[in-house]
Amino acid sequence: MDNHLLSLLIRVLASIGYQEDKQLFAKKFIWVCEKQALDRVVGKLPKSQQTVIYHALNEDVLSDQSKAYIMTVLQSKPYQDAVLAVFQENLESYIETVAPTLTEEQARGTEKILKEYL
Repeated sequence: MDNHLLSLLIRVLASIGYQEDKQLFAKKFIWVCEKQALDRVVGKLPKSQQTVIYHALNEDVLSDQSKAYIMTVLQSKPYQDAVLAVFQENLESYIETVAPTLTEEQARGTEKILKEYL
């Protein structure tokens, strides 16, 4: 998990006055982003490679070969770029959803945090 994104999201949650467990929310949020990014990247691969990855992900126990192949995808620049893009899209959507409930001070604080990080 990207600590940069985790830190950003926790700061945003604090800024908007999120009262629940910020760490837990942020980890789940990023986990969803990572899954969406993986789907986005795998969807651009040739069908034969998609089949290999989806089959491997459904195995009860991953073979060493499957693990190595999946790690190659997860460590690729397209995947890392996709995680950041999905994170930004999802964060913008979340902020748009909560924006009507924010005070002017919360909105300014959140905007300032986002400018620092993104």
